[in-house]
Amino acid sequence: MKNIGESMGRGAAWMIAGRFANKFLGLISTFVLARWLLPDHFGIVMIATSILAALELMGAFSFDTVLIQLQDATREHYDTVWTIGILFGALFATILAGGAWFFADFYNEDRLVLALLVIALTKLISSFANVGVIDFRKNLQFGQDFYYGIAGKLVTVSTTLTTAYFLRDHRALLVGVFSGSVFGVALSYARHPFRPRFSLAKRQDIFKSASWLFVHNIVYFLNTRSADFIVAKLSGSAGLGIFNLANEVASVPVTEIAAPVNRAAMPAYAKLQNEPLELVRVYQSTLAATALVLIPAAILIGTIAPLFVPAILGNRWLDVIQLIPILAMAALPTALVNNNGVVLLSLGESKASAILSTLRAGLLLITLFIFTSLYGVMGAAFAMLLTSVSFMAVSHIFLARKIRIKISSCLLVCLRPALASLPMGLLVIFLSNSLMPSIPNLLGTIIFAGIVYVVSIAVLWMLAGKPDSHEREILRFVRAKITATR
Repeated sequence: MKNIGESMGRGAAWMIAGRFANKFLGLISTFVLARWLLPDHFGIVMIATSILAALELMGAFSFDTVLIQLQDATREHYDTVWTIGILFGALFATILAGGAWFFADFYNEDRLVLALLVIALTKLISSFANVGVIDFRKNLQFGQDFYYGIAGKLVTVSTTLTTAYFLRDHRALLVGVFSGSVFGVALSYARHPFRPRFSLAKRQDIFKSASWLFVHNIVYFLNTRSADFIVAKLSGSAGLGIFNLANEVASVPVTEIAAPVNRAAMPAYAKLQNEPLELVRVYQSTLAATALVLIPAAILIGTIAPLFVPAILGNRWLDVIQLIPILAMAALPTALVNNNGVVLLSLGESKASAILSTLRAGLLLITLFIFTSLYGVMGAAFAMLLTSVSFMAVSHIFLARKIRIKISSCLLVCLRPALASLPMGLLVIFLSNSLMPSIPNLLGTIIFAGIVYVVSIAVLWMLAGKPDSHEREILRFVRAKITATR
């Protein structure tokens, strides 16, 4: 079991490195594009991709998860997944292209036609990607997965920025998405020797295993993309552009730390299905490690917005300043409970995971519609915060009944990082409202905040009696590195 834990740790490190590299490139691209493009340019592409995401619900069976769960999967299983993916891709592309003019009329946005046609072609091409790359995660070969992901992102970002420099509108975003998709398909065959064939021989096995995953993914869409449709309809493409940029910046802890850890944890959890005590131990260790980073990251992002937005995005995006703190606090509970759903899926509890997600989606839809109707994009942010906090409690209660874990133990591993983040947050609030917005001031504040948090967490750890925790592991690592350099 130790080997699995170590493999998961290395995998999580690779995944976090990959996500950070991808997000770094993506944020650099976004910050540059924010200087060249307007909010409605981002909003148009977001509407198009949201419509595609809605259509993809018809094929949201998470076949990659099925292949990971099936430890004895054969070539026919892989071929079947690849073939079904192409069939769904062709169907979605046809519907998207055929309905382009209808959707443009519904949102009163003529520019949406071109966006939908390009997204349709992109979807069709991407469906031919090599299914063999799933083995990178299944076999815990996360280094391969890292190189596969980062190469595609480099192509997308470079193409988008080059095109945006000349076009200065939403077409640059479409060119980037299309080029990244084409390159990703070619790279999938270059990186993995598997060569899929057309086959539906194992369709019954695949769909049987994916039935509850289908329900789970439909609800996942409602949880993650429903705001796009509601905000776009009630606040227009410009409102959606502002909301999504604020949400992208605020949700960095979720997407760039929690998500890759969960991606690495799932195959490890799956191998511990018959070891409940070890599963609980690994889960608690994972939660403690993510909390150590997630809590200060969310608080830093939420409090530094007055410095960050003018210095990086420019004055045309000042409206996102008031949204970032709310969305950052909404992202934190979501990040901390994301691991719960991964545990349930790894144990084959797809039904339980779907029920939980359905409860969250129902609350989110109700609050989004009410608050956005009354208060616009600010209301949408508060709706996400209310839903996130409420769901965190429900999720932990549900998980405690499934794997016999104490809720109090989950809260305790988050206590020290939360207390250490308080002085850091107060400092950043003071500096953000005292300093002139500039890149040097922004960087200096981030560095100072990091030092304050590290000192605070170290002091609290020592006051707690220096327990055998992740703080001790980090200290051992630092000492080993210092010794090696002597």
